[in-house]
Amino acid sequence: MKLIRPAAIAAALVLLPLVVSAGPARSAITKTPTIDGRELPGLILQQPVRINRFAPGLTNRDMFDRLMGQMLAGFFVPVSEDANGVYYQGVRGFQRAGMTSSVPAGLCVSKTRAHTIIVYTGEARDLSAELLLDIQSLPRAELAKLKVAAPAGKAAK
Repeated sequence: MKLIRPAAIAAALVLLPLVVSAGPARSAITKTPTIDGRELPGLILQQPVRINRFAPGLTNRDMFDRLMGQMLAGFFVPVSEDANGVYYQGVRGFQRAGMTSSVPAGLCVSKTRAHTIIVYTGEARDLSAELLLDIQSLPRAELAKLKVAAPAGKAAK
């Protein structure tokens, strides 16, 4: 019987996918979402956010399965929610590393963990569509690039 060396186990853990599918069933947004007692009618990302989940030994296919690229700046609209968070679909999407076009994507704002926003790819408007969520939330420095959009009919503060 062969024993598995600790180094082999560590290498396998590094190569595990860093992207997970959204869990609970989502439902459509029917009113302005309120998170931590604050209404969030929309989000504005003022500058692109770079995402790099590179790990040594990745093949080209592994790299495609991970979120590597940038979330494009622009407006994010709340379109669906589940028990864990509210999904804000981006108008411009996510641009994968080495690509010139973008794919549908957005930001998931956690309902259960303060200041936790996670990038996802996929179309959250389609409640049956699978979303791929990054397992790491955005760092505080990147959160500073986000602003809350003013509700319709009110001036931005």
